[in-house]
Amino acid sequence: MPRESLLQDQKGWLSEEDPNDLVRLNKFRVWVVDPFDGTYEFVAGIPESCISVALVEDGRAIAGGVRNPATGEIFLGSLETGLTYNGRQAYTSTTDRLEGAVVLASRTEFDQGEWARFQIKSFVVIP
Repeated sequence: MPRESLLQDQKGWLSEEDPNDLVRLNKFRVWVVDPFDGTYEFVAGIPESCISVALVEDGRAIAGGVRNPATGEIFLGSLETGLTYNGRQAYTSTTDRLEGAVVLASRTEFDQGEWARFQIKSFVVIP
């Protein structure tokens, strides 16, 4: 039922849990949904799995949210409202360069070596 309510008004849908429906490419608004990200973390008992939802309008992300059920954390953001963390206003870094930045990465991707090529860069990757 939730998917059907999101698809009202002829919106498109993209989710790794569903077959790829290229009809979405003809839609002005598309929901991008990962209903369960972090399967390996969940199985390992690491509280880093989440539900992710975003709304893309004319190819541009305009709103999104991430919820981690294990920790109760909720991140919500939109172009109109900015970013909130558990209902409180939050802010992103104002830096415009990667030098000295800290990048949070998927522990699984990090362990598989997918971030190895970035280890020589001027930013820090933390799994």
